Amino acid sequence: MIRGEIRLSNETLAELPAYLITRGVPLPPGAIREPRQVSVVKADGRPLPAEGRVLQRRPDGSVEWVLMDILVPLKGQEKTSLFVELKPRP
Repeated sequence: MIRGEIRLSNETLAELPAYLITRGVPLPPGAIREPRQVSVVKADGRPLPAEGRVLQRRPDGSVEWVLMDILVPLKGQEKTSLFVELKPRP
C-alpha cells in the first residue's frame, strides 16, 4: 500500500468538529485509475470522510493529481497527521 502524510495543526483554542481541508495530492505513475482508490485515515487508523476528484491524468490513463476534500475533527491546539492511502488496482 502506498501512503503519504499530511500534517495539521489547529493553532486556536477552538474545537473544530468537522474542519474541511482541501489538498491537491500528487500520485506516482500507474498507482491508481479512479479517485475512489484513495482513502484518508487518522494517525490511529480511523478512516475520515473524504472525496477525491481527478485533476490530471497521465497518458497511460492513471491519475497524476487528485484533489481531496477531507473532513477532520480537531481539538483546540491539536497537532495531528493524516495519511492518504492508495489501494492498488486489482
